[in-house]
Amino acid sequence: MSLRTGISDLNNPDFTVTDPESGDELQTRLETKSAWLIAGEIGYDFGPVRFGVDLSYSRNKVRGLDLRSVNGTAITADDVEDIVDTLIDAEILYPEDFEGAEIDGTTIRSTSGSIAKLRQIGVMANLTYDIPVSDTIRPYVGVGLGAVGTHVKALGEDDGSIRFAWQARAGVAFQLSPAVALTADYTYRQASAGRLQFGDGEVEYRLGKTKASQIAAGVRFTF
Repeated sequence: MSLRTGISDLNNPDFTVTDPESGDELQTRLETKSAWLIAGEIGYDFGPVRFGVDLSYSRNKVRGLDLRSVNGTAITADDVEDIVDTLIDAEILYPEDFEGAEIDGTTIRSTSGSIAKLRQIGVMANLTYDIPVSDTIRPYVGVGLGAVGTHVKALGEDDGSIRFAWQARAGVAFQLSPAVALTADYTYRQASAGRLQFGDGEVEYRLGKTKASQIAAGVRFTF
């Protein structure tokens, strides 16, 4: 069994808004902040190979919404105000969405706090190989498959989806005793894209792949 805590950075995932009736598509990108990570794993040690099930939680604040393109045409700073007015007229955005926010170039950015929150709960099945260097220092590498439940709160709405994910991990354990070790590791995890059901469903929202870089320290117990 192990417990870990650290920092989780996201890749600023794509966020696409589509009007099915007109076919218009707005492509944006979420500018995310680093988040605190907590995780735990339980499993079985077969010797140099360990199998475990990992549960992790993080909640990244979104500090800005970068407007990228409309129907494939790149957005410039001169276009932003007209696009925002169009989104308000279409009731995709509302004037209150801009309370505590400002337009900076092609980005709608929060002036205090965040404009949205992106929460992720990951459940991963991992295989880890301990590299036999010495009795006290044991590097390890591993891979995992599983699912990530992603929940987005934005534009006065919130919704989530469960998506397939994979991850790779590398780290080192410092053995304090046969039963206790301190660990430090880096994990790269990628979850697939998925749709979000915001509002009345007349407009489609899609969150792109989320790629998390996690740096964590922890303690591992062997029973």
